Amino acid sequence: MISTSRAPSLDPFASVRTSRFESKETDRLTRARARLSYVESGFGYGWCAAKRPLTNALVLAACFALSLDILEQFSLQGRSLAEVDWRRALGFGLFGLLYLGLFQYAYLIFGFKALFPRAEAFGAASLRDKVSDPRGMLDVLLQTGIDVLVLLLCFLPAYYTARTLSPITGLRLYEANWEHDARAVVSLWAPIDVLSFSAPLHWRLPLRYVLSLLYALGLSLADHGGASPGLHTALGAGEWVEATEEHSAGMRYNSYNDVDDPNSGR
Repeated sequence: MISTSRAPSLDPFASVRTSRFESKETDRLTRARARLSYVESGFGYGWCAAKRPLTNALVLAACFALSLDILEQFSLQGRSLAEVDWRRALGFGLFGLLYLGLFQYAYLIFGFKALFPRAEAFGAASLRDKVSDPRGMLDVLLQTGIDVLVLLLCFLPAYYTARTLSPITGLRLYEANWEHDARAVVSLWAPIDVLSFSAPLHWRLPLRYVLSLLYALGLSLADHGGASPGLHTALGAGEWVEATEEHSAGMRYNSYNDVDDPNSGR
């Protein structure tokens, strides 16, 4: 008869190390839950974001996209309040609501929470616990890699389509801008993702929006409204495009069709 009993471990300290590891994990989870409970029991924006994370993300995303488009029209295109293209601005706000708010909440919160079960506890942990949790830091890097791919393959086509209000023209701009946008996404969004994926779940999207808006405001102040070729701004969720819509749509569309641009000096 074959015995099914487990052979004794050759390491006399294995059980001690296992119990210590489990104890550390339990303590870390307990502290993380205590932090979440403290936030949810208080008042203010943190309490609102923790209690109504989806509503908070949708409102912020719509306001974020709307304000960025109006910012571009003011600073880079030199328009006054009476000259603002509200149809385009509201369309971009709708894009922010549906893509930056609803879609990103679905995959950055629900999706990543399912793929990385430790993400919620890691985000709520203290900085000391995060630094001592290599598995949690690895999860942050994996989430960053996945998000960069989603930005390249999903966000950019949707962004250009919303910007031009034409799927055909949007995809042509996406193809023409691919090399430039890919470098921009990696250099800008990889660091932002590391920060946002290290934060509590209900702070992920607000943190992304705030960092993107600050980046756009910084470029706007630095450019002082000069709409020249080669000038870039952070639109949508932060990807870089040519400064003015007319220059971008004209130069890049003509470049795609191998037609000389009248403003290029050729």
